[in-house]
Amino acid sequence: MFKDMKSVVMIYADEPDEVTARKMEQFRADNPGFSAVGDKHVPNAKATQEYLRRYA
Repeated sequence: MFKDMKSVVMIYADEPDEVTARKMEQFRADNPGFSAVGDKHVPNAKATQEYLRRYA
């Protein structure tokens, strides 16, 4: 899933907002010209549920 991505931020629903904000700040600092999200790598709900069943 991540092989074509240059930078990835893993954000989890159960982590505090402060942790998510810190990750995003670090991502922006490491990638100053980055301004888009590759939605082709974001699965739909069915794919997400299958992934979670398989790996969570």
